[in-house]
Amino acid sequence: MFEKGNVYKNFEVVDVFFVNDYHSNAVHLRHKQTGLEVVHLQNDDEENLFSFAFRTPNNEANGAAHILEHSVLCGSQKFPLKDPFVVLSNQSVKTYLNALTYPDRTVYPASSTVKADYFNLMRVYGDAVFFPRLDDEVFLQEAHRIEIDENGEPSIQGVVYNEMKGDYSSFESVVSSICDSSLLSGSVYEKDSGGDPLFIPSITVEKLRDFHSRWYKPDNCLVFLYGNIPTEEQLDFLQDEFLYRLEEKYPEIETTEEARKKNLQEFLSFVTPKNVSSPVFVSAQGPASGEDGDEENGNTVVLNWSFGAISDAKEAAECAAVTRILLNHDGSPLQKSLLESNLGEDIAPQTGVSDYLFHSLFSIGLRGVKAGAERDVEKVVLETLSNLVQNGIERNDIESTLLSLEFAQRSIKRLSGPYSKVLMGRIVKGWLYGFPISKQIRSREIIDELSQKILNDPKFLCEKIRSMLFENPRRSLVVVTPSKEFSENRKKKEEKLTQEIFEKKGVQ
Repeated sequence: MFEKGNVYKNFEVVDVFFVNDYHSNAVHLRHKQTGLEVVHLQNDDEENLFSFAFRTPNNEANGAAHILEHSVLCGSQKFPLKDPFVVLSNQSVKTYLNALTYPDRTVYPASSTVKADYFNLMRVYGDAVFFPRLDDEVFLQEAHRIEIDENGEPSIQGVVYNEMKGDYSSFESVVSSICDSSLLSGSVYEKDSGGDPLFIPSITVEKLRDFHSRWYKPDNCLVFLYGNIPTEEQLDFLQDEFLYRLEEKYPEIETTEEARKKNLQEFLSFVTPKNVSSPVFVSAQGPASGEDGDEENGNTVVLNWSFGAISDAKEAAECAAVTRILLNHDGSPLQKSLLESNLGEDIAPQTGVSDYLFHSLFSIGLRGVKAGAERDVEKVVLETLSNLVQNGIERNDIESTLLSLEFAQRSIKRLSGPYSKVLMGRIVKGWLYGFPISKQIRSREIIDELSQKILNDPKFLCEKIRSMLFENPRRSLVVVTPSKEFSENRKKKEEKLTQEIFEKKGVQ
């Protein structure tokens, strides 16, 4: 039925491919009038999942994408309830229901094993993202407002505002943000996509509506579908429920190849960082925890590398092999060297790969490091990498890594939701950055080919470690010190900001 170049009603078939490991026929389509794209992995799974994904870059720290994620689920054109999301949660037999704000995209997934329930979820979600109310009341609830307590003292309140205040009181969260921004300057990743409480009050309801108008358009949307409901039935539903209304709402949309390329390039300009030609050093403070703070417990020291854009599953598998060799368990080379160095208390929680960004990042470090020993941590890491490059990797480490890669590929399990979420994430990432969608899902064949390459060429992994890490100049050393001063300074700024807003606007 679906072949590349064919047209089903108003949907043109962009590509068709088979995903062998998941017994799925995949079809990639584009709606000719609105530009909305659809990827369906059709198989025998009765647990169907859908998601609406949008590119939502924001070069300000005002939390627009995060606030919008909350706000669209507070009533829409066909469902003008105060909180339809709560109603769905209580009445649906869904197996998963969520909304997710990433640094450069927003995704709205849901799943169910009951067809009628599945389509009802899609009906409510689709209406929410494309036709939200976004009225003043919703904005004041989700973004920010001034409230007066019983003592007459003003304070800033708001669901997202308070959520992010909690984020900025977490030392580990602050460290993670600094690690990411250390190598991604010049891109939206420098700013907190969730919103910095000191900047969230700068956004207005008009700015939020403008953000929705700019990014929540059908030509900036990918609908991911998974499961056994026929593709035709799902496309008909999308057309009957949303697309005819979107054609009326956005009659000016250009769907030519030239227009799509222009839109993609505009988005990539937001997420592409400045080139890093030499190692970067960043020293910063983070919030101290506990009554007396934890300043006595030492610093967190993290080395970070940028791997650049990893565009397909083959590159991702090679990246996974390298990082697993180094960090697979406490006896892996890097972890063992750091733990035995006695320079810190334990491995930093930021350790691992951040592969959900345009440029993937790799981090390794220690927490509880005494002041003055930061460069010693860096020295241990670089010497360990140098030793691996020069002397090779033990056969046992290679075999255990390959076994873990194979196990990870074969393992299909629920992690706070259906496994189809994992496939959704890989497909959405490919679409997001303009990578070939058909090459985003890692397969057993890719793992087998990589394993043979590694086993037949003992130098393969060593050369990867050399190029990706040891000789890679896109590196940063981040040192974050827990300090009561961090929270005290932010509190003073918040109090000043609150007073300024109160004097200007009064109670909202």
